Amino acid sequence: MDLKSIAAELSGARATCSYVEPPSTLGALFSIDDGYAVGARLHAGALRRGNTQLGVKLGFTNQAVWTAVGLDSPFWSPIYAETVTDRHDVSLGTFVEPRIEPEIVVGVGADLAHGAGRDAVAAAIAWAAVGFEVVQCHYSNWEMTAADAIADGGLWPSRRRRTPCHRRGGRGSVDRR
Repeated sequence: MDLKSIAAELSGARATCSYVEPPSTLGALFSIDDGYAVGARLHAGALRRGNTQLGVKLGFTNQAVWTAVGLDSPFWSPIYAETVTDRHDVSLGTFVEPRIEPEIVVGVGADLAHGAGRDAVAAAIAWAAVGFEVVQCHYSNWEMTAADAIADGGLWPSRRRRTPCHRRGGRGSVDRR
């Protein structure tokens, strides 16, 4: 399977707000690793175009669906400054089949080792906020595998952060300043 061509097709679909066939339907096996390889190519292209990575998003965080979609953990993809906003309105004109999802957005204030456990991750959280994510899918009717979703950059999100929650005395609390 030609991962470079798949990345080029998805990049074109993003630029033209159009659909492509999911890589998993192209005949050869398209694995989670292939999805990440395509995502890495798209990420490199985004950085070359001047996008700035702010962090990562997690996808398929509902453990109940992991077996059904062939995962054993959530997947991740980059978030860019250019896809984050604090505006009260978001234009959907450049999205393909947009959907909105409520989110808990966290800022990590310390480096985390690969494979860090729950306690280490919780201790590293510097702030949290309520937000939403507008996601889109370049596959018709959202028909895809987890590997396809990863290849499409975690469905290319745009986020909005609201109502910061600051840590005080080791416990989270809402600050509504």
